[in-house]
Amino acid sequence: MKKLLSVVTLFTFFMLLNLTSAQDTTPPILSNPMPQNGTYIRGGATYSFSIEIDEPNLDETSVKLHIGSEEVWPDERGIVTMNCFKIDTTKWRCNTSVMIAVAETGTKEYFYFEAKDLNGNVGTLASVDEPFFMIIDREPPVVEAANFNNRSYIGVTNRLSFDIKDFLSGVNASSVFVFWKYENETWSS
Repeated sequence: MKKLLSVVTLFTFFMLLNLTSAQDTTPPILSNPMPQNGTYIRGGATYSFSIEIDEPNLDETSVKLHIGSEEVWPDERGIVTMNCFKIDTTKWRCNTSVMIAVAETGTKEYFYFEAKDLNGNVGTLASVDEPFFMIIDREPPVVEAANFNNRSYIGVTNRLSFDIKDFLSGVNASSVFVFWKYENETWSS
């Protein structure tokens, strides 16, 4: 009986040892970054950054935004702790705001996200070697009349055409509005 008890005790000890050594090695999964990679921004303002994280055991104090301009990346990048709140049992939303200085048009701002779980597993979205980027665009679009001159008289029904160009980020057609004036009344399209 004593021998059986010793075998059961030894068996239980090894089972517990196996259970405790089966530690979680899965890193947090990061998704849905904001802003999106390749976004154009004006600079000289505060911008919001957010990320969703799927991890039931997130160390919410470990979620970081790494950010810096192309001139200082990666050695002098800033590292900002993000504020996180739980969405459900495994999902988190983390946010922060960062002031991005005025820079020359075409300058890139690099960034990536990093998070750890309570077991020390690290997950990232983008990386120091392959970061996301935003591009500073401080040049407004150029609008030119295509088939008429400014202050010209149009006596019959005509179709007015415009050339709109933005050499860096392109033209968002949904944001184009035309205003015109007729006998001291202003109308818009």
